[in-house]
Amino acid sequence: MECEGSNAVFSTTLLDLPVEDILVTHIAKYLNWWDLFAFRRCSRSCKGIAERMLAAGLWDLKIYQWAHPKAPYRIIFENCTRLRRISFSTLYWLTDERFRVLLSNNPFLEDVCLIVCVVLRSKGFLALAEHSANLRRLTLSHCYFNDDFLRALNENNNQLLKVDFSYSQRFSRGGLQEFFKKQPHLEDINLRGVRCNIRSSLSVIMRNCPNLHTLDIKGCRGVHEDDVL
Repeated sequence: MECEGSNAVFSTTLLDLPVEDILVTHIAKYLNWWDLFAFRRCSRSCKGIAERMLAAGLWDLKIYQWAHPKAPYRIIFENCTRLRRISFSTLYWLTDERFRVLLSNNPFLEDVCLIVCVVLRSKGFLALAEHSANLRRLTLSHCYFNDDFLRALNENNNQLLKVDFSYSQRFSRGGLQEFFKKQPHLEDINLRGVRCNIRSSLSVIMRNCPNLHTLDIKGCRGVHEDDVL
């Protein structure tokens, strides 16, 4: 670069910067998937860059109440490989197989939030347990998972800091007790409105979760004020 008074001559311009690398490495993690898809439609070259951004740059994936199965979920699930957080709510097209694809492509997940994903069944939840090694925060609200999932989760991860099983069902009080026995690092537990009787689980939680800060048991069956105190 040369500069002499007002007649400056620059040998390096903005176009010489590694724009693609900057977009993928530094910008993508701050964007939403719909931003990337809007960018993807701009041109053929943008399409390739957007897919690289999905694959290597997107860290946080949120999809709420997207009712149409023709949404670009296939491209998202097949291309994203560096996700740290996923948050899905009211997705009636989220099947076990589609969820398995996303999980197998993203081994670094730390935070999973599923709310009213009622199509998911045992295969999908077992896949989540199998890919839970790095998981620290887990929300499964209004979901249908059973004791098999809780056992598999304990086998793969005993480092959870937060669990939210509010308004979920199909697991037993015995399964819940065994789960909490092997999760000593929990700080935040939400059992609001669960179907099974959790009264006997409270003493297990108190004995095995010394770092507990928050416990939500509002609307739980068989629990009285004296049990909490």
